[in-house]
Amino acid sequence: MPRSCCVEGCNSRQGPGGRICFRCPRDEIRCQRWKDVLKFVGAHKYANLTVGQCYDRLAVCDLHFTTHDFLENSFRPGLKYNAIPSLNLGYERNMDASIQTDCISLEDAGLQTDFNLNREKSNDASSQTDTSKLYSRSTQTTAILSANTPRKSILKEKIRSLKRASSSATESKDPKCQRQLETNITIEDVHRFLEDKYPAKSCQLIKIQLDLLNKSPKGCRYSEEYKRFAVSVNFLGPKAYKQFSSLYQMPSKSTLSRFTRKWVVNPGFN
Repeated sequence: MPRSCCVEGCNSRQGPGGRICFRCPRDEIRCQRWKDVLKFVGAHKYANLTVGQCYDRLAVCDLHFTTHDFLENSFRPGLKYNAIPSLNLGYERNMDASIQTDCISLEDAGLQTDFNLNREKSNDASSQTDTSKLYSRSTQTTAILSANTPRKSILKEKIRSLKRASSSATESKDPKCQRQLETNITIEDVHRFLEDKYPAKSCQLIKIQLDLLNKSPKGCRYSEEYKRFAVSVNFLGPKAYKQFSSLYQMPSKSTLSRFTRKWVVNPGFN
């Protein structure tokens, strides 16, 4: 059985004229509670001991228990099941054990002033770090300066211009704007614009396309001149006619066959 108290700073020993020491509990939960209270955690030398090792090697004397922790009406001194050390613990007596204070006496004009210099001393010498190596003249840029750099300002202006263009495009799709355009611009205005800006043949083709917009998609809506034009385009090749039909409103192949079926053509070169 351990003969000395394991509490830091306590020199009590088991024996005649000495104190009474109590083993660490064999119960895993109670053992861990004792280790937590005694601060046997982290890098402490007793932190990694098993329950059996704690029972064999660790003991706490009666100075660290209250009167309510001992059994009553017992011939042999003993502890209650839920007893936990709570008095005269080492870290309570020396709460700042890792912080030691050095006093430096300075004499100036007959006056002595004591300065307390607090220096934190680590138990592990290898964990000490030279603070001069961590010093740096550089400072972190503030959020205001970082958000208003020239590059970010240019990008923000581009984003605003794109948003304005998008909003204007959305407004142009408004039915009210479309009705205003329809009422202000007439077909005659469009015809005059085409005659001024486009060649005669192109102007005629576009005028025909504008006229087809107001006609019903069913029935005969193509003039004889436009039919002959469609047949001439189809004569150039099916691919050319397909490409041309994707750009303009053209009769279908079956419609063209009905047109040509009515024509009277004499054999030979006319």
